Amino acid sequence: MPDLAARLADAMERGVLAEGRPAVCALGAIGAAAAPAVPLLRRFAASDDAAADLAVRALLTITGDRRIADDYLDARPDKPRRCRIASDLFDWLAQHGGLTDRQVRQLNHLFTQRGWTQAKLATAYWRHHGPPAAPMLLSTLPQYLDDDAYAQPAMKALAAMGPHAQPVIPVLDRLIGARHRVGINLGDADAEMRVDEQLLQLALITRAQIIATPV
Repeated sequence: MPDLAARLADAMERGVLAEGRPAVCALGAIGAAAAPAVPLLRRFAASDDAAADLAVRALLTITGDRRIADDYLDARPDKPRRCRIASDLFDWLAQHGGLTDRQVRQLNHLFTQRGWTQAKLATAYWRHHGPPAAPMLLSTLPQYLDDDAYAQPAMKALAAMGPHAQPVIPVLDRLIGARHRVGINLGDADAEMRVDEQLLQLALITRAQIIATPV
């Protein structure tokens, strides 16, 4: 941790904030043990760097202070166009006291944005709305299950739903039993094979988590 903090401090001292981004992410991954780096991360979060929001996420993980998430989201509009850390903030809030009414409006609006944003927000959407959200999620998430970019967050949400996601089992079974790889175009046959194998393992794990508890 001291080495990471030193790297971040050096990048900020030299005015090359982009070089500090890896340290910011690493400190966030460490969690509470990175508390001594909080002052540095606060400075980075207040900077004009394009990745300043990553420091906000790191601060929330390290400190567990919901005011960090509240203040960040309060500064966003009711209908934000995009927010790459929104899924992490909403997911954390849903598990630590819940979302405010305004945050729910923000979550609901962002969830209407198809693609990466929708897939990433699905777990937080489920954790906040619970079983009444199952029909919406079951009509939305299956489209992402054979997509190498979106499958992981989509399957994470289905696993979180547990038995409420059982209607998606046939979709997972088709993916698991497919005789051909999913449509991945990385320009490298070996890389495509690895991604396909990762998707297969992810589908198997997700299926097991869904059926672990009966409805």
